[in-house]
Formats: sequence, C-alpha cells, structure tokens
Amino acid sequence: MFTMKLVFPFLPLLPPAVGSTSRYELVPDRSRTSTSFIKRADAQFTVVATSETSTQLEIDYDYVVASASGSDIQVKEVSVSSFDPANLDRLRAGEVFTTSDATIQHAGYEKVKLAGLVYSTDVLKVTNVKSPMSGLTDIVATVYMSPSVPLLGILRVDAAAKYNGVRLKAGLDWEHWAELD
Repeated sequence: MFTMKLVFPFLPLLPPAVGSTSRYELVPDRSRTSTSFIKRADAQFTVVATSETSTQLEIDYDYVVASASGSDIQVKEVSVSSFDPANLDRLRAGEVFTTSDATIQHAGYEKVKLAGLVYSTDVLKVTNVKSPMSGLTDIVATVYMSPSVPLLGILRVDAAAKYNGVRLKAGLDWEHWAELD
C-alpha cells in the first residue's frame, strides 16, 4: 500500500468548526506529477472533533499508483497551538520549525493561479520528512498557503520523493469549486 504521511506542524488559521472540509486532487500534468506511475489521487480533510487543546482531522484519501490502488481513512490530532497565526510570522522572519516528522521553512511569496483566480501565497519548503513506508525516501514538499483557502490554508502542494530509487513527483491542488458550493 502506498501512502504519504501529511505533516501539519502548524496551521495559520483559526481552529475550524466540526464538519469543516477541504478537498485536494492530483494534477495530471507531467510537469507536476509522475503520470506514468501515479494515475489518480485525491484527499479530503474533515474536522471530526475539537477541544480546548486539539483538533482531530479525518484524512480520507484514494489513490491509483502503477498497478495498485487503495483508499484509507486516518484520524490525526492537531494541537490548538498549531492554529496560532504567529507561527507563520515566525517562519516569515526566518525561523525554521523542526518537528519529529519534518523541517519547515519559509521560502518566499508567490502568486498562484488556480481556475482563473490568482492567490497570493506564502511558500513553505518541507524537508527531512519522516518516511511513512519502506522504500520511500528523500521526501520534499513545496506548500503554497493562502488565508483564502478554508480549513488548512493550503492551496497547492508539490511533493517529490524516491520510491525504491525511482524519482517521483506529485502535485495536489485545492478543489476550490467544491468548497464554494
């Protein structure tokens, strides 16, 4: 089974309400995704519980990779302090966040066009990502964050890794039309 662990050391938005969702879909563009290996992938994040100290996110994802396919649902707990907007300000000022799962640093700002709309984003580089499975190494992600995007604040993710020595990349975009219905 091929799964990729998603790392959220902080989320620069207010804690979301139970039932809030955000959906992402694989971009089948060869410049962003290894389309010969990764055929389809999508993910939905839903807030299933909140407390004074944490928020539980249900991560529901489906994928088709080479000749394998599957789906999974996981629940991750995110600390309420993760939603502190000061964390993004600290990254913008040059601080590097290191967790047991990854290292995150601010890599500047970029305008990102998605479905005809232009978003101003903070670009974060995520390196030293802890591998969720055997054979998956050298995981790196570029995350484009915008306060315009509900729940996670993540507009786009471009990830790269090696799987048993083969270089792979995958681009995921926020399914904005689903959120705005």
